[in-house]
Amino acid sequence: MQKNIKEIMIALNQVLTTTVWVNEDRQIISLADELKIGHNNAPRSIEDLPRTSLVGAYVSLQIRTDNFEIAAESMDTKTLSLRVKEMVFAEAKKIMDAADNSVKSADCELMAA
Repeated sequence: MQKNIKEIMIALNQVLTTTVWVNEDRQIISLADELKIGHNNAPRSIEDLPRTSLVGAYVSLQIRTDNFEIAAESMDTKTLSLRVKEMVFAEAKKIMDAADNSVKSADCELMAA
């Protein structure tokens, strides 16, 4: 099923705002905060983030996906940023797929009634 841009943006926003970690100043930071989304700035790219933010986002995404195969410290910064980006989009796809499944379930229940 083809997704519209609004569904994609909602799913991405959900992933970016819930990917959180504690920075060196003991502040809770989200990936959305780091990318300055919603602050009237041109969105930055994940590749532009400092390594400390990439490590925080990566570990947060590892916890979310229960995937601890590769340590952040073992990757160079470019590889780490690409891995974070892949994980963000994979999580957004899971959210959209789950929404599709719940809509299909509701449609089936309505047809059965």
